[in-house]
Amino acid sequence: MLVAVPFRFSYTAVGDPRRLEIRAQPVYLDAQHVQNPVRRCPHHQDAAAALMSNVQSQHVRHVLQTQHARFRYEENGDRCSVVVPLEPLQPATDHYEVLYEFTCMNTCVGGMNRRRILALFTLEECETGQVLGRQTIEVKVCKCPHRDLKADEKRLGLGRIGDKPDRKRRLTSSPPASREQRLVVEVDDEEMLQAVTEVRDSMRRYRRRVNPQHGQAPPPRQ
Repeated sequence: MLVAVPFRFSYTAVGDPRRLEIRAQPVYLDAQHVQNPVRRCPHHQDAAAALMSNVQSQHVRHVLQTQHARFRYEENGDRCSVVVPLEPLQPATDHYEVLYEFTCMNTCVGGMNRRRILALFTLEECETGQVLGRQTIEVKVCKCPHRDLKADEKRLGLGRIGDKPDRKRRLTSSPPASREQRLVVEVDDEEMLQAVTEVRDSMRRYRRRVNPQHGQAPPPRQ
């Protein structure tokens, strides 16, 4: 929350980009809430109003704000949006970047109340307001993004490469291999042979402590 997040916009064949603008507004994702406007919670709204000037306080209700030098905040009833101009691409670039920030969290009581939200972006003509393009992205505003990301992945049954196993999980030992089973490991030199031998001997000592039967010599073959 209150961290500037860069959003990149790519476009082609729009003619003069200065006649266009980008409108951004938060909307609810779930169908049962999509008709409701996304409101800022009273706690963050009052705290922000106390620090703002009279001019700044005009957009204190806005959940989605921008750090763009040229911006315009609009309100349609309780629905709030912020508009920035679409500017020409800089040389050797293929995207246009705008910094946005969210002023409330998904868990805020009296605001989003743990409801999922989308950031809705529309490309509009400045004079007519005609919508030429539309894009959405799901957003989750929280205090600990890394923790919440891992919790969401766990809930969805997703795993990330490099994640460490849960240390609280009880370890179970594999059943001892048959004494008749023999495996062959290829080594490159004497140093590797010595290392593999030490690991083998260490594993044998461990198994003898866990199961004394591993210390018994195998019966002679007939």
